[in-house]
Amino acid sequence: MPWRLLGMVFILVVFLAFIGLNLDNRCIISFGFWVTKEPVPVFLPIFASFVFGLLCSVPFAISIGFKRSKKNNAQVQAPGKKRGKGDPSPEEFPIGGPYDID
Repeated sequence: MPWRLLGMVFILVVFLAFIGLNLDNRCIISFGFWVTKEPVPVFLPIFASFVFGLLCSVPFAISIGFKRSKKNNAQVQAPGKKRGKGDPSPEEFPIGGPYDID
């Protein structure tokens, strides 16, 4: 069964129920000293703050991804680089290494 699809449908049903139950609840939003937005449904500022938080976290997630990719690239040995003390040389085991595994 497509579990991801069913999960997404469940999440959308929960969001729609939240919106439907809070249509009558209203709040006044103030953007500073003079600018106010008259009564708006309470679910709008909740969803707007959630989306704003997601947008603020995107640069951090991207920077962590770049750090991980650099770390993974640094771990790959370049050909011709000197190997460690206990590693067998490629000339000794040209096919599959010391255990003959391909």
